[in-house]
Amino acid sequence: MKLLTQKITTAQLKIESPKITLQCNCCKRVEHGTIPVNAFIDAASYMGWRHVTTSHIEIEAACPSCVRELQQFYQSKQASA
Repeated sequence: MKLLTQKITTAQLKIESPKITLQCNCCKRVEHGTIPVNAFIDAASYMGWRHVTTSHIEIEAACPSCVRELQQFYQSKQASA
């Protein structure tokens, strides 16, 4: 079982000028910003927001907490296999 993570892109953002919103598709956590879109994407990536894909699921936007939990879950499954 593999866990693939990629940086957030504009596809995951809700942009209502000047407000940008990013919502975790797992726990529903929401982040808002009024900075330029590219700066928001860089900040979200730096904080740990990711697009997550596995053989079973795809999460368009996952917050750092959910990414961490998914990584721990998949690492434990690989260790027990």
